[in-house]
Amino acid sequence: MSSTTMGQTTSVPEPGSFLAMLTTDERNDLMAGGSVRAWAAGETIFQEEDHGTSVLILLSGQVQASSMDDGSVPVVLGPGSLLGEISAINGQPRSATVRTLEPTRALVLPIEEYLAFLQERSQIPIALMRRYLERSISIDCTRI
Repeated sequence: MSSTTMGQTTSVPEPGSFLAMLTTDERNDLMAGGSVRAWAAGETIFQEEDHGTSVLILLSGQVQASSMDDGSVPVVLGPGSLLGEISAINGQPRSATVRTLEPTRALVLPIEEYLAFLQERSQIPIALMRRYLERSISIDCTRI
């Protein structure tokens, strides 16, 4: 299923994804602050330990995020997913390598634009924090 945003065909965000959390107006505000870029299947979007200058929001396609550090299982992410947000917040290098599994399009948002977007909308960082905490609790419980 797809929709059209600012003349661009975009897959419907996966339920629970960052883009699915936003209103139509918030999505339009994000689109205005960034640019859309495309990658072919098998390309690296960014590498673990790189210093990030942008946050990405998947518009279509699927990617795999994996980290050499923690021995975790690679994660597959689809439309609506947010990439690079942790590095944007903490100023540290990227915590994972992200590669495309199929042709992929993403909104590339400069870190400054992303942070300004969050600062203008206090409910979004709270919702993101709630989601991260829910994930970390479920992950930690499986390791007990």
